[in-house]
Amino acid sequence: MRAMDQNGSRKNLAQNCVERIGGKCYSMSIITILRVEWSPLYGGILSVLVFTGLTVGTGVISSQHNIVASPVLGASAYVDWLKYYYMVPYCRAGPYIIGIITGYLLRKNQCKAKIEWYWNALGWTVATACCMSTLYGLYGAAQGSPMDSVTAAIYNALHRSVWAFGVAWLIFSCATGHGGIINSFLSWGAFIPLSRLTYCAYLVHPTVLSFYGATKRNNFFYTDYDYVYHFLGTLVISLLCAFVLSIAFEAPMLGLEKALVTPHIKHKKRN
Repeated sequence: MRAMDQNGSRKNLAQNCVERIGGKCYSMSIITILRVEWSPLYGGILSVLVFTGLTVGTGVISSQHNIVASPVLGASAYVDWLKYYYMVPYCRAGPYIIGIITGYLLRKNQCKAKIEWYWNALGWTVATACCMSTLYGLYGAAQGSPMDSVTAAIYNALHRSVWAFGVAWLIFSCATGHGGIINSFLSWGAFIPLSRLTYCAYLVHPTVLSFYGATKRNNFFYTDYDYVYHFLGTLVISLLCAFVLSIAFEAPMLGLEKALVTPHIKHKKRN
């Protein structure tokens, strides 16, 4: 039970640190946005330099501390993985920079862009390859062929940004009208209620996982069926808890914000 409690405490600690890191990256992103607005050229150069420096720094630190690509593949290195990689902002700033650039391009072009079909096809191919390589890049290690320190450092330095690039292309292509059937699927009205619960589900799901692990009385065997069953159960329970939190806290705050801000906006437009 003590080991389970410590594991649950680490999960909660990791979640709290990730939330604080998100706040730090969000604050730093405001500076980048202002820099891009004032001067797109210098803002773009600054973003590239910061992105490159943070990516290289992440790889160097990962190599120096011999950090594994996933704690599941090296449980003994879990503490170092949390301390030097998971809980620090520089390892997560890359996706923020990619998101800032994507949002700036969409805003500047007002979600309008002419993309030839072959460039669009190439973009989707590269984006799919990026996301698939991130997901299945650890397959060999999971099958018993562990990565060496250099390969693990490269993966740790790039996989978040590579995934973000794939998602950024999906957003850009769909927002500019080049998403085709994927845009139609993602725009399905049934996703709207669930989309409003995603952040609350993100906040509450570590608690659901910790509760499940702390109350389990037998060993857990990793099979495909068990993983699917565990994932679906966690997803449903997390969404139910997120619904309660959203109704109790998020929805009232959004209503209060709307009541305070909307009259000011209408008064400003009249003037």
